[in-house]
Amino acid sequence: MDNSALKNYQADLQDIRSKLAAILQPYQQTQTIKNELQGIDALYEKVSDAKPEIMLYGIYNAGKSSILNELLGSDRAKVDDIPTTDKIYCYEWNGYRIVDTPGVDAPIEHEKVTEEHLEQADVVLFVISAEGSHEYQDNYRRLKNIADRGKKIIIVLNDKEGKLSDPSKGYDQLTDEQLTDAQDLSEVKRKIGDNCRAVGLQDKDYVIVAVNAKRARKGRLEAKNAMIKLSNIKELENIVLSELKRMPTLQNLQRTVLEIERHLDKIIKTLEKAENSSSVQVLNEFLERLHAQRKEVRENIAAYIERRASRLGKELPDLVWAHREESQEAINRIVSEKQQDFCQDVQGQMQIIFHDFVDSLRITTDNMAAKIEKIQVSLHADMKVSPLGSAGGSSSDSPADRDDLNSTLAAIAKLQQMLGQKPALSKEDMGKYGLDESSSLGSGIVQGAILAPIAETIAAGLAKSSIGAALSGTVLAPVLGGLSTIAAPLVFGVCLFKSLFGGGSSREEARVRAENEHNRRVAQAQLQARQELQQRCQYLAEGLGEKIRLEAEKVLSQIIDEAQLPFKEQAQKSKNDAQKRILDLDNLRDLYNEYEVLRMELGISAPN
Repeated sequence: MDNSALKNYQADLQDIRSKLAAILQPYQQTQTIKNELQGIDALYEKVSDAKPEIMLYGIYNAGKSSILNELLGSDRAKVDDIPTTDKIYCYEWNGYRIVDTPGVDAPIEHEKVTEEHLEQADVVLFVISAEGSHEYQDNYRRLKNIADRGKKIIIVLNDKEGKLSDPSKGYDQLTDEQLTDAQDLSEVKRKIGDNCRAVGLQDKDYVIVAVNAKRARKGRLEAKNAMIKLSNIKELENIVLSELKRMPTLQNLQRTVLEIERHLDKIIKTLEKAENSSSVQVLNEFLERLHAQRKEVRENIAAYIERRASRLGKELPDLVWAHREESQEAINRIVSEKQQDFCQDVQGQMQIIFHDFVDSLRITTDNMAAKIEKIQVSLHADMKVSPLGSAGGSSSDSPADRDDLNSTLAAIAKLQQMLGQKPALSKEDMGKYGLDESSSLGSGIVQGAILAPIAETIAAGLAKSSIGAALSGTVLAPVLGGLSTIAAPLVFGVCLFKSLFGGGSSREEARVRAENEHNRRVAQAQLQARQELQQRCQYLAEGLGEKIRLEAEKVLSQIIDEAQLPFKEQAQKSKNDAQKRILDLDNLRDLYNEYEVLRMELGISAPN
């Protein structure tokens, strides 16, 4: 699907490599840079075929190929009523390899080829039809064998008869017919859980996801997003991606990106050492400091979001379970409030981190202005002595270099104005460089022009958002706008067992069958519902945290771009080749940043 959650990380890597080659083309004669580029190319070659593999396995005629087609977003896999081959079919798609294997218990012998291919899979989608195929005990022994090989199993329960209900509706909002259908699916999930536990599978080994492939296909062909949502195929994609991030292929890719960053860092340092003019050294020092601050802010935000999301994932199941006897509306409200607390906590922490970042940036600009003024004083005192002779520089300074120092100071003044600081220029010099002494936009987290993105997306967004989420007004808003209904799929199974076994019917039921059988089934229903609740809360917290982290990265990039702009404009206007080369260095740092962001997207903490 075009808007699939399964991101093409390989394409992103190749895009960065192309930009890297274009920037470094003039510098490849330098041996150190040449060697580091070769190291980067070797790493790219090493992971050129690092495509996560999603293997579809499962019950014959359960809809395996139909599920595959909806993951691919096109009718590429042939849907047969009878198996006609014992071959493995591999589909290259969006940086992934999706494998269609022969179904189990098919009329022809072909399980050996499936077994041989199993080792290559990162995750296994075991497709079961909701109509009877979940009963066969041999299939669960196969699942235990898969889990023993270290594979995560996603049991895809294909709802071929259309019993899957609207996930935004609670059990108390369904018609009698819909409630009966939901009870049927819940009972199938319970039996699958029982069968899994009977062969020794633990909760962490598998997750059950009900989807309706027919509904997903209809929604795709008719471009009806609401129908696609009702099919639950999107939830399946999100779960697949979460589990892939815990598997070796993407973890190895993440480690490789880290190695690429190390090579690129050496290239950047090599180019930095090659510059010896005072203006370039000062400007490069500032831009390098800006990059370091960006890295620190990103890591601090990501670490906080990860910790807070982990806590949400652990707290939410217990909270929902404690209120399971209440109405669906009440549970929705409780879950929404908990998620709102999460968003507000993250928003508050981001305010603190960004505030500290801007304070640090102010100090950096002050220090940079003071250093340039010291160089200029030295130049004025003795034109025969290098201005950096007493300030740590070289003897390469020239009138053109002195002009660049003045231009750099003007760029600093622009940034200081944006930060609400008093510019380090005289009134006369401000006029010379087209700066208005009275144009300072004030100080503080909301008033400074450079901080407008924070104010708009975090502070103001908090009041505007229907759920009080941080970063309203961004692409997060439509994603999080429906959180008030997210509780329904979380607690549906929890509440449903009340309609099956609850109320005052236990005495009547005891007359029909033994009370211990009744209690056993209630306990099983509770166990299955609790397991599903915990898994869904875990995926929910991870997904919410990742979306907010990505939006925080956009805000950070916007601020950094604002801070860099005066200096980039100065370098572009300069007649000094060294000044222009500083743009290449800065562009390299931007690529380094892109690698960092990609590496963080690939990383996710495994659940405890």
